[in-house]
Amino acid sequence: MWAVLFTMATAGEITGISVPVHYDSCANGLKIIVVPDKHVAVVSCRLYYFVGSMYEGPGTSGLSHMFEHMMFKGTRTLGTKNYKKEVPLMNAIDSLDAVIQQRRSEGFDESGPQIAKLRNEIFSILEKQRAYIKKDEIWELYKNNGG
Repeated sequence: MWAVLFTMATAGEITGISVPVHYDSCANGLKIIVVPDKHVAVVSCRLYYFVGSMYEGPGTSGLSHMFEHMMFKGTRTLGTKNYKKEVPLMNAIDSLDAVIQQRRSEGFDESGPQIAKLRNEIFSILEKQRAYIKKDEIWELYKNNGG
């Protein structure tokens, strides 16, 4: 985002076009950049979150990855219809994935029948797991509470 805005600001200087850019920041560190255009009757908003392992420091590493799993895979109480029934399926998928990783390290061909068979088993288990997934439950909670 910063690169785009910087490019817009510098392009305006080069061509003589004046683009009004207002910068502000909140006490919580949120940076706000406003580029008003009174010629159109619409508002466009772009949100960029500077998050992820790149922005984690000592004592916080892994939080982004955990949150990703919570958002897309759920927790013990959110995103699932029956966590206890879902756990064995998740464990089976993890076990098969570990076997695939082992086969790769042993030099098995990525597109060969051994790995393809394991992948098909994973897809079969994923289909069973879908019966327990409450799609987008965490996202809906987030969205419906002002996020």
